[in-house]
Amino acid sequence: MDTLNLGINTIDAERANESAQPELPLAEKLAILAKAKGYSQSELAGQIDISRVSINRFFKGRSSIRTKDLVQLLKVLDIDLEEVVNQKLENAVRPGAAKSASRGLDPVYEDLISVIEHLDSKAKKNVFEQVIWWGRCVLNEPARKASDRLYTQLNPSLNAASVAG
Repeated sequence: MDTLNLGINTIDAERANESAQPELPLAEKLAILAKAKGYSQSELAGQIDISRVSINRFFKGRSSIRTKDLVQLLKVLDIDLEEVVNQKLENAVRPGAAKSASRGLDPVYEDLISVIEHLDSKAKKNVFEQVIWWGRCVLNEPARKASDRLYTQLNPSLNAASVAG
């Protein structure tokens, strides 16, 4: 089963109240966001069809979460992974695109991009294949078209990753 280990540490109350939290791992940020949006762990678990214990362990860094569950969690929290990947793709393929550390995105998007940038080629291939698959499964045409563009743009690199991996 595919997993995405985000290397999470337990959050303490003081760090949760800081305004700038660049040192917080992604799962902790997602836990804070979920709480701020009023979701209980049980509600999240029900919406993404995993156990409350799995959500708890993920948020506390005691376990990994499957890629499909992470994508679903992001969707529940109103984080558009497709938009993040589209922005990353645009920056990668557009000549002269700004490669600055700050892309003007929400910090959670910045963290998602950072995670993707630092994955080995096999893991990147897996993430992009799943994003493309999810994009093709949605009912709206813009998402399907974006998924097709991703496939077209990334297909040579996905094939190269499978040969190299």
